[in-house]
Amino acid sequence: MSLVLRPIGVLRSCYAQKFGIPRQPGLVPSATATLHLDREVVTRDALRGLEAWTHAWVIFHFHVAHDVKMTVRPPRLGGARRMGVLATRSPHRPNHLGLSAVALGAVDPDAMTVELRGGDFLDGTPCVDLKPYVPYADSIPDAGGAWADTGLVRQPVRFTDEGRAACDAHPQPGGASLADLVAETLSHDPRRPRARDGGYALKIGDLDVLARIEDGAWLVEGVVVRPPSAGGVTGGGPPVPASSGSEP
Repeated sequence: MSLVLRPIGVLRSCYAQKFGIPRQPGLVPSATATLHLDREVVTRDALRGLEAWTHAWVIFHFHVAHDVKMTVRPPRLGGARRMGVLATRSPHRPNHLGLSAVALGAVDPDAMTVELRGGDFLDGTPCVDLKPYVPYADSIPDAGGAWADTGLVRQPVRFTDEGRAACDAHPQPGGASLADLVAETLSHDPRRPRARDGGYALKIGDLDVLARIEDGAWLVEGVVVRPPSAGGVTGGGPPVPASSGSEP
């Protein structure tokens, strides 16, 4: 039996590289994304009543995870132990489907867009479906979380004067604070467990936010505007200077 899914739209996210994305939804409340719906798949009528809900489930396709793995190394275990892929939220699954609960923002039937907050999406992610989050049915207060049951350890994030000023000079859509987005994202250390040495460039839109670890805390030092040809879907190391200098 085969199954063909047609995306209902595409998610335009603030995150331009996969190794800078929060590993779970809700960890970074300042993270924004806009679902641009495909008018050939859904009409404005499909959005009727959506504005009454506060949260939704987003079902999406991990479009840059091309391989399938039966066992993976969960980051919450430090990348040191292997678990079955179905016991994790790894993107390296047979059908490469993801599921995230996010906060709903503005719903615009004319533009066919839905604003989302707190997501863990790579820019350009295909959206397969959107369903309201129903608190009485979807919330399970006594659910167990295996190795992910322990509290998250957040790393402190500090800014140099130059880093803070650079972030302030690049507000996010709607006037949201880039510094808040950077601090929330870095506090969960989105780097791969085995790639945590040296400097780091967090890719937010067309920006490289430059940071490094100093005395156990992140230090944000500056922001570089990335040329359009530089891409940004993969990577994670610091950019080459110009001639003048997201799962358990």
